[in-house]
Amino acid sequence: MRITAGIYKGRKLNVPKGLTVRPTTDYMRQALFNILGDAVQGAKLMDLFAGTGAIGIEALSRGAEHVTFVERNRKVISILKRNLETLEIPQKAYAIWAKDVSALRPSQAVWDILFADPPYDVLNFDLAPLAESIGNPQALLVVEHSAKNPPEESDVMLVDRRVYGQSCLSFYRFNRD
Repeated sequence: MRITAGIYKGRKLNVPKGLTVRPTTDYMRQALFNILGDAVQGAKLMDLFAGTGAIGIEALSRGAEHVTFVERNRKVISILKRNLETLEIPQKAYAIWAKDVSALRPSQAVWDILFADPPYDVLNFDLAPLAESIGNPQALLVVEHSAKNPPEESDVMLVDRRVYGQSCLSFYRFNRD
């Protein structure tokens, strides 16, 4: 697995062996960032279910200002940290939250883009808690999911959906008054 564009283009990422991690493929990452375009430049991104960090690192490579990685598995976090260190990404450019996504609470921090790639066997992934924990009502939420199992859409508005084989990228805006 390699970074597909930007300042880290072509650099390899470590991927865990034997752990249940399904990194976003190079093809899906390219599609995602082609759709996001210039919105990544200077953005603050939250990478939920971060795994190896491929999405967040790709965002940093393409000009994101800061990425917050959220991952609960300590073994996977060690691989994420190794990827960040190997690429010599400055520590001020990221934060790692070792917690379950369901444990997110309202925050003063403001993100521009949130990317969630929950395990495909998580049925009915509810987006409502994310809407409550994000400080930016204009934030874009992107969810990678099985084409057969879209997430619950309460408190969000679907603005685009792209299907790539058995995987899907859904783009949402939060419904806020």
